[in-house]
Amino acid sequence: MTRQRISASTWHEHVAHWRSSGLPVQAYAHEHNIGVERLRYWVRRIER
Repeated sequence: MTRQRISASTWHEHVAHWRSSGLPVQAYAHEHNIGVERLRYWVRRIER
């Protein structure tokens, strides 16, 4: 499996969708096949 680069704008969309979903970070990341720690990183980055 190869890694694909995800743009900053896509991460902003993921964070917005995660927040509105009401799901735990782990569940959202699993459903969207993205890394849990990477999603947490972007949540913290956007909150600044």
